[in-house]
Amino acid sequence: MDPMPQRRRRDPDAKRAALHAAAIAVLAEQPWQAVSVADIAARAGVAVGTYYRFYPTKMALIEALSDTLEGEFVAAMDAAWATPAPYPKRIDALAHALFALIAARAQAIAVMAITAGHRAPGSKPMGDIIRAGIARLYADGVAHGGFAAHSAHDFAAAAHGLVDGLMQRYFTDPGPARQQELAALLALMLRRLAGVEGK
Repeated sequence: MDPMPQRRRRDPDAKRAALHAAAIAVLAEQPWQAVSVADIAARAGVAVGTYYRFYPTKMALIEALSDTLEGEFVAAMDAAWATPAPYPKRIDALAHALFALIAARAQAIAVMAITAGHRAPGSKPMGDIIRAGIARLYADGVAHGGFAAHSAHDFAAAAHGLVDGLMQRYFTDPGPARQQELAALLALMLRRLAGVEGK
């Protein structure tokens, strides 16, 4: 008698990634209110009970997805910042890295924007992880004499606003040429904000 074939089991990280991808796909197609946990679980190919082992609510998944996406942005900024170049050039590298990721993750960013108004009271505001990353990099530039000595948190708030505004412009007119144009504009504006214009 042949032994029973063993079902292939996805590891927890793979299931979580499948749930994240499913949420993005479903929410890109349907309004927030119309999407159920069952819809997301079905698209991910997991049972509803499996969904609830990871996330207690629909919004808990979205908040985790938002944190993951923001972590991707911080990783891209850190990689750009590690360029062995003067600080003004690091700003240029950072701006181009941000817009490369914006172009690559446009659908996920759009879903995060759609769901922003549905967050639970008291939950962490979207952008906190990115702003903290910007503040950390700016503080590094100030500590090494590369930037004007402004508050790192004030700089991060202003820089995040610039990124968000130019990102919205990109979404109205996407494409590789526009991506490069807006990345260059972001770099110029960040240089001015950091007090290193023309360097």
